[in-house]
Amino acid sequence: MSAHPDIVTFMALYEHIQTVTKGSPDRVTFLYGNDAKFAEACRKISDLAFWLDFRVKDAGDAVIENVDQTFITRWRHYQLNLASRIDPLVSQDFLKELGLINTNEAAKSDVSPSLVQDSSSRTTETNAKNQAQFGPDAALKEEVLDDYDAIQTRLEFGSYDRLSPELDEEIAQKVYDGERALQRLLNGIGLKLPNALYRQRKLRAVHIPTHVSSKYGNAEISLAHAIREAQRAFIVGAPLAALALCRTVSEVIIRDHYKIGDPKSKLLTPLFVAAEGDSAAKTQGADRELLELVKYSSEILHGRWDKKTLSDEVGVDVLQSDLNIINRFVLRWLDKLVGLIEGTPKY
Repeated sequence: MSAHPDIVTFMALYEHIQTVTKGSPDRVTFLYGNDAKFAEACRKISDLAFWLDFRVKDAGDAVIENVDQTFITRWRHYQLNLASRIDPLVSQDFLKELGLINTNEAAKSDVSPSLVQDSSSRTTETNAKNQAQFGPDAALKEEVLDDYDAIQTRLEFGSYDRLSPELDEEIAQKVYDGERALQRLLNGIGLKLPNALYRQRKLRAVHIPTHVSSKYGNAEISLAHAIREAQRAFIVGAPLAALALCRTVSEVIIRDHYKIGDPKSKLLTPLFVAAEGDSAAKTQGADRELLELVKYSSEILHGRWDKKTLSDEVGVDVLQSDLNIINRFVLRWLDKLVGLIEGTPKY
């Protein structure tokens, strides 16, 4: 299958920038100010990288399977080494065009474009497919599907209080029912939408190499499934569930894909001690920090954790709310898993 045109363009721009800078990110600023073609390439790749990342997050799924390893390597290098040099320069030019800064003012910070996410209802699946997800209770199935249909109508027509008086009475009633069903759902899971949206935006996309995805075939429970579940738990505000899943994903990656440790052993500490001693795994993130994350996740899950120790040894800030501390802990771990998964070696 051929690569998407945006991926091809990104790869070409990346190679051009690497060639002109001779692989040295420190040359970016000088060349940007003195080479018009280089500056244009920087503007294009900065804009393209932003939209590639935005589209992934806007799709609501930050786990991408069957990704070419060459793209993963270049994308990671761009994000880690080039974006911090290129983006501030591009942002400064953008603000100059708007007349918001003096043309002689130096770029001081990376100004990210505002993210505006359009609300849109998802395509309604067939009743037969939805019903298959529920048990034999036919009455409950009908209630759930009615609520689902009403919520879809509410999302399509907007708030009940703002409906047009001329709208069909049956549709208006469905909007009202959808509003109530949606509120029950949000209350039931304790979801605070602003917090969930913030956490969703903090996640980094995970590109799973083809040689990893191919090992699972069509299996419903796979590495991609597990990391998605960890991300979703983090987004909806279930950090303890996310912690347990992060630990599971870490174990599977190290044991099954880095081929480290005894596959029959259920002991976690020896596995991650061995991973830290493996140069290939350590380079991708199986380091002392990962060992501490594994260790303190057990302390947290079993109610034996200490805030000060967590701050001193893992580097997570001590915050007023315990849940906020654990959310920071989970986010640190999810970030580390990106490197571990994308850097998985071929065997």
